[in-house]
This record gives sequence, structure tokens and C-alpha cells, in this order.
Amino acid sequence: MNVWTVLHFSAFLIYFVLMIYIIVKNPGAVINWMLGMVFICLWFWSGSNALLFNSYVTPEKASLILKIQTIGWASFPTFYVLFLLCFMKKESLLKNPIIIILFFFMPFLFEAAAFSEKMMVCCDRTSFGLTGIWSNSVFVYLFILHCVVMFVFSLGALLIFRNRHKNINMRKSADIILATTITAFVITLTVSFLLKSLKIHVALEANLVFLIFVSGIIYAAGKYDFFEINAEQLADRILESVDEGLVLTDTGGVIIQANTQAERMLGRRLEPGKSVINEVLKDEKLLTGIMSGEKFDNTEIRGGGERVLNVSCSLVEKTGEKLGFLYVVNDVTEKKDAEKGLEKTMKDLERSNVDLERFAYVVSHDLKEPLRMVSSYMQLLKKKSYDRLEDADREYIDFAVDGALRVFIFLQ
Repeated sequence: MNVWTVLHFSAFLIYFVLMIYIIVKNPGAVINWMLGMVFICLWFWSGSNALLFNSYVTPEKASLILKIQTIGWASFPTFYVLFLLCFMKKESLLKNPIIIILFFFMPFLFEAAAFSEKMMVCCDRTSFGLTGIWSNSVFVYLFILHCVVMFVFSLGALLIFRNRHKNINMRKSADIILATTITAFVITLTVSFLLKSLKIHVALEANLVFLIFVSGIIYAAGKYDFFEINAEQLADRILESVDEGLVLTDTGGVIIQANTQAERMLGRRLEPGKSVINEVLKDEKLLTGIMSGEKFDNTEIRGGGERVLNVSCSLVEKTGEKLGFLYVVNDVTEKKDAEKGLEKTMKDLERSNVDLERFAYVVSHDLKEPLRMVSSYMQLLKKKSYDRLEDADREYIDFAVDGALRVFIFLQ
């Protein structure tokens, strides 16, 4: 036993404890299980190195240990990328059966090749114990290519995620994962591939190097709480599901978080930590009032394009301390258009009523004179000839006079 045996065994214990801790912390979260599997791979790796790096192991036992060790380092890239996909919420990729099958086929291929002694052969004896030698096989080069492809894919996906994500804490977490991943990959490539291929063996194996990566993950999880994903994802989904635009700023007006609806209504991208609410609302009177502590409800402003928006703002505070402002934005364009349409209809109706009244007046005026003439002559006829007429003729005259009188009264 030597110091490197102790170090690798310590790493073995650390990875085991972390695996238990991460899974117990939130057993219902897939991301925790994926990171737990990453730790299991490193746990396998560290345990096998702890057995190899001592003076008591025989070449026969070392050969078997090297084959079992393959389970750790061959599976590590797959579970690491799956963890990143969970972290970046790439659900479409995680649910794609072809991608999942491909991810798990490659470790199975390398493990099968290792048990056929086409990956590593035993063994070189060093000052710290026995270590494996890379075989001159196509599977070794395929594994190196596999690791590089996985690394480049992870790096690109993390950069895109980091640049597009609105949540500042998630972006900072992505920065930490990026930095630790690049560092661990470069050191691992140098130690486990370049130096080992030159038969320059160092005891600082990749499983110890990845303690850097693990430290970064744990630090980010502790500082930015990205493993508390149930609450955060639920909050994000609630923000994205509401119809209103929601914008949260600090006391200086710098945007902390905004949902997609707010960006759509305001017609611009709201970058957390960069965009300022003054540049978005462009209403000095409104902003001055808000900064002075006034509360605004349903203040009308112009949004992106021809949109009409109602903005409400309230102070966010805790135990009397001002933390920032919450803006609620509602798109009232359709409502305003409907109000304008209703107003136009009412004006058209009023205009129509005026025209109808004018027409009724003209008709009434034009009918009164001839009606008066008809009524007058019928009354004269009744006065002069009523006694000489038969009963039926009298009845006709009475009907005519009465009808003319009723129409005249109606036209008044």
C-alpha cells in the first residue's frame, strides 16, 4: 500500500457518499439519478485503481480488475452527457429512443472489447503498482473518438444553453460546469491517453482528476440550487404558462427574469443581467414614479409593433427591505380594437338615426298638406250631401273622414 492507494480509495469513498447524497436529496428527479450514475462510474474507476495501485496485486488479478474497471470509464461519457441533457432540459433528446440506444450501445461495445482484451492489456509495473496498457486496436481509437465527440457535443450544447438561458443562476452554473469540464478533459486526455500511450505512467489517473469536475458540480448546486429542480422547474413552467407578461427587476431596474410572453408583447429580447427596464418601457414619467415607490395599475403604453399594453408594477420587499419590482404586462390590443370598432358602430348608428329622423320629418311635412286637403273636401261633401246619401254612402264618407283624421294625428 502507498499514498496513491490511499488517495484512490479516498476517492472511492467520496464518490460513493456523493452518489448516496445526490439521490437521497431528490429521488424523484431524473437529473439526480443521472449524476448519481456518473458518480457510480467514477466509484468503479477509483475502487479498481485502489486495488491496482499496491504491491500485493498479481498480474492475473490485475487483468480481471482492468476488465471490470472498463464498466466505469466506458460508461462515464454516456452518463455525463445524459446528466448535461437533464441539466439543460433537453427533453426531446432524452425521449428519443434512437439516441438513447446509441448512447448505451457504445459503452456496451467497449466493455465487450475490454473483456476480449482489445482495449487494455495487463500490465506495466510501476513504482505505485500495476497499470494497464492501451492495446493497438481499432476499439481504442474508436473510444478516443467517442470521448472527443461527446466532449465537443457537451461543450457546444452548454455554450448554447448558457447564452440563451434567462435565469442568471442557471447561466452561472453552466459557466462552472463548462470550466470544470474543460479542465478535467484536458488533464484526462494528457494523462490517460497521451502519456499512457508513451508508457509514461503517472498515478494521477482520470478518476482523481474528475474530482475537479465533481467539486464544480457540488459548488454550483450549493450556491445556485440547480438541483432543487422540482421547485425551480415548476416555477419556470408557471411563469411560461401564464398569459400575462412578467418581468422581475432589481431596485436599479436591471432585469433579473422575464417570461416569453413579456418578450413577445414588448417586441424584444429581455436578457437577465443586461437589459434595463428603462430601455424597454421608455416612459420617463412611469419609471420615475415607480422608482419613487408609487404603485401603478393598468398604465397604458405602446409595445412591440402596434400593440397596446397595460402595465402594472408593484414593489417586491421582504421584512421592509426593497428587493426589486415586479411588472405585469397585459396585451389589450384586441380589446382596444374592439372598443374602437364598437365606438365606430355607435357613431354610425347615431348618424343613421339622424338621417332617419330627417327623413321622417320630410315625409311627415310632405304628407300633411295633401291629407288636410282630402280631409277638408270630405267634410265639405259630408256637410252638403250627407242627408241626400244612402246609408251605405254615409258610412263610406264617415270611414274616409275618420281615417284621414287618424293619419293626420299620427303625423303630428
